[in-house]
Amino acid sequence: MPNTKALERQKLESLGPFDTWLHQKLTEGKLIPSNKGWEQEQLRSSMVADFGMFVRANGHKYERVSPDVIGRKLRKRLIVVSGQLSTGNREKTWIFPLLADARQQFADSLGLKHPEWDV
Repeated sequence: MPNTKALERQKLESLGPFDTWLHQKLTEGKLIPSNKGWEQEQLRSSMVADFGMFVRANGHKYERVSPDVIGRKLRKRLIVVSGQLSTGNREKTWIFPLLADARQQFADSLGLKHPEWDV
């Protein structure tokens, strides 16, 4: 079956909750709504809370929302490194690739040849 834009659109429309959320983040160019842009280092707690809000808002009752689960799912799609803030209470972070690289990694992980990013 040829890999067309229509087929890729269909793949995107049938993604599970986590991949839908991540695709939305990549399309918007923001990992957290309060960010001004794509900030590579993000607090794990902020990412988990944001995914939890997405899950509740979209009625995905049985989706697991924990740092371990989200970390594993992130690493299936992107090259994400664990980190820790050096100031304050030394909260754990995830360090994401640059936006263009993250978009390409996501597309490659899904076999998308014609990804379209709105931003």
